[in-house]
Amino acid sequence: MKKEMKQIADYVWLGKTQRSWHILSGNPFCISLYKIPLREKTEAEIIKLEKKENEKEKKRFIKKFPDVKWEVIN
Repeated sequence: MKKEMKQIADYVWLGKTQRSWHILSGNPFCISLYKIPLREKTEAEIIKLEKKENEKEKKRFIKKFPDVKWEVIN
C-alpha cells in the first residue's frame, strides 16, 4: 500500500493508513515517525497539535544550534 504524506509544517508530514495516522516530525537533523490510532484523534486535532509542537521544536533547535539555519520548507 502506498502512503500519501502531506506536509503540514516545516518538518512535519502527515499520512493515513487503514488503522493509524503516521506523522513524520522533527528538525533539520532528525525526523521521527509516530503512529497514532485513527480512533484516538481526528486529522484536525493532529494538525493543530503538530503545528504547535513544531513551533516549540523550532525555538528549541535555534537556541541549541544557533549556527544552523532552520529552513522553511513549507
